[in-house]
Amino acid sequence: MRELQVEMIDRFGLLPDPAKNLMRLTLLKLQAEKLGILKVDAGPQGGRIEFAADTQVDPLVLIKLIQGQPNR
Repeated sequence: MRELQVEMIDRFGLLPDPAKNLMRLTLLKLQAEKLGILKVDAGPQGGRIEFAADTQVDPLVLIKLIQGQPNR
């Protein structure tokens, strides 16, 4: 992913914010997929995470993490 970003900057110059956000979102999705997270929806009112049956993530640990840092 990093190589693609470097290549795009080399060809087109500094990336506009929407392109940077697309790169970040794609990286996040790839990392989530490796952990067995199928879908992440987030917005100003909250979010939702859909786990695969064989996820490596313990949902209860994630819930405690979110509850411990509600503003983050």
